[in-house]
Amino acid sequence: MCKKPDNILLHVQKGEDVLEYWRDFDFVFIDGNHNIEAAGAELLMVLRNDIENIMAHDTNIYKIAERHHPCKGSELIGRVFKSHEEYHYIEDKESRKGEKTDRGFILATKNKERYEIGKKIFEELC
Repeated sequence: MCKKPDNILLHVQKGEDVLEYWRDFDFVFIDGNHNIEAAGAELLMVLRNDIENIMAHDTNIYKIAERHHPCKGSELIGRVFKSHEEYHYIEDKESRKGEKTDRGFILATKNKERYEIGKKIFEELC
């Protein structure tokens, strides 16, 4: 999907802080603090900044028997993009031996071509 890997800029800090001050992203990967306040703030900034492509992780945590993780925020992110009419949405939440994929991993994009590429990758690898 990435045709210009030299254009990738990795930020290792609170997503809300990055998205508050940097707005020119075409892709955001959300995987940090999963509580409702932190993930909700990141979700708000992604929507406010009209980010076209998003991936997020732990979006299906409510299905896991061990619910000690406070992951309601990452679940919220998954549910919002799943129901958002502007985004095409794919989620891998299948249980496979040796993996934690049942916790949920999503791709949400406004671009139909990128969705088809992502869908093909998910089908081949998941």
